[in-house]
Amino acid sequence: MGRIKALDEILDSMVQTGNDLIKAANELKSYFSTAPTQTDSPNESLEQGGAPEPALSYEEIRGILADKVSQEGGRYKAAVKDLIRKYSDTGNLSGISPEKYSTLVAELEVMENG
Repeated sequence: MGRIKALDEILDSMVQTGNDLIKAANELKSYFSTAPTQTDSPNESLEQGGAPEPALSYEEIRGILADKVSQEGGRYKAAVKDLIRKYSDTGNLSGISPEKYSTLVAELEVMENG
């Protein structure tokens, strides 16, 4: 009979844990389904008078990377190649999706400041 009692306690504990998980999931769901506040607004920068960041073209990215490679006698050439490989699906500049351009430029700026 000792085993059955222990098993019953384990099962009760599992049921309680499941109920606690359901409660937590419902609280998270209600938290994230509430209306966004003004600070959560995706247009917050526009509301404050800021302009959206312009999208970069392939030619602009190419120019930015070429400038970086030529700086300081080619010191950044290997690092730029590594960044291109990191963000490219094909290993070259044309394999980088336009959505990743701003992230690539941000990382390039960190490299410059670092």
